[in-house]
Amino acid sequence: MSIAVKDLAGIYPAIITPMKAGGDLDLAKLDRLLDRLIEDLIGTGVAGICACGTTGQNPVLTRKEHLMLVGPINRRISGRCQIIASAGSNFNGGSAQPLQCH
Repeated sequence: MSIAVKDLAGIYPAIITPMKAGGDLDLAKLDRLLDRLIEDLIGTGVAGICACGTTGQNPVLTRKEHLMLVGPINRRISGRCQIIASAGSNFNGGSAQPLQCH
């Protein structure tokens, strides 16, 4: 589903991407973060959530890492607000492919 610019209104806070010291994704920390943060944000009436973008790590994530992050966020939101997930990348192995999460 795409969002038309005219439909963007309201607050879209960014979700951080938890990383381990060695640079790997910390999916356990992401899950704990989502337990609290997503429910609190949706409860306050945000229009949507921004993932993999405005907190700086998007250019270095692989397509697989994008999916590993955006999928759980999208499932947790479960249609209760919009999700905007950056799909650009400096990783040449997949940045030209569309990013689809279910």
